[in-house]
Amino acid sequence: MVNKVEIENLIKKRLELHQDDPRISLVWKELTKVLSVSEEDTIIYFKTCPPEQLYWISEVFEDVSENLKSTKFIKCIRKLGEQYKSLNLSLDIEYAEKSLEK
Repeated sequence: MVNKVEIENLIKKRLELHQDDPRISLVWKELTKVLSVSEEDTIIYFKTCPPEQLYWISEVFEDVSENLKSTKFIKCIRKLGEQYKSLNLSLDIEYAEKSLEK
């Protein structure tokens, strides 16, 4: 099961950082690690994830996709992109799709 509290804490850390702060990459690494443990658990979590959290998580879609190497994951985030068009996740989804080619 995905640790929701850990994800929330990582998102809070991310929100506290300036967009040019190099520590963002550390938060991204931790978030990627948590979301890469289990494809199934991550997909289940995404289905119930609040949109505002999903927006920040989308920053690591590419890295999670590279770790999971899963078309099922890609299908899930595509569906989320369609469901939450206002979040404009298309670029992050595109990068996640390309990571499967690596």
